[in-house]
Amino acid sequence: MVIANRYLAVKLLKINELSLLSLFEVRVGILEAEELPRMDLFGESDTYVVMQLDNETKNTCVIKNSLRPKWYEYYNFSVQKTTSMLMLKMFDRNRTGAHDFISQIFLPVGSCDEQPMGSDR
Repeated sequence: MVIANRYLAVKLLKINELSLLSLFEVRVGILEAEELPRMDLFGESDTYVVMQLDNETKNTCVIKNSLRPKWYEYYNFSVQKTTSMLMLKMFDRNRTGAHDFISQIFLPVGSCDEQPMGSDR
C-alpha cells in the first residue's frame, strides 16, 4: 500500500520561508565617483555599478560620457549571514563586446548591527 504525502508541498514551502529569513536589511547608496580612468578611445566612460550581497544582485543606471558620474541611487538588501560581504563592481558599458572593468570593493556588512548607533561607513 502506498500513501501519498499530501503535506510535502507545505513542508517545502516552510523550508523555503526559513531560508528567506534575514538578520536585518542594509541600505546601500551609490552616490558619485571622481577621477575615473578614460576607458574608451573616443569619449568618456559610460559607467554603472553592480552590487551583490549573498544571492541578490542589483545594477545602477548607466551614466553616459562622464568621468565624474553621479547616481544618487539607493538600494535595500537583506543580510542573511553575519559573514555577508557586499561586493561593488564598477564597469564601463560598451555597445559591442564585453564591458570594461574599472574597479571593485568588498565591504563586510554582516556585522553592521553591532554598532550601537549604526554607521555611515
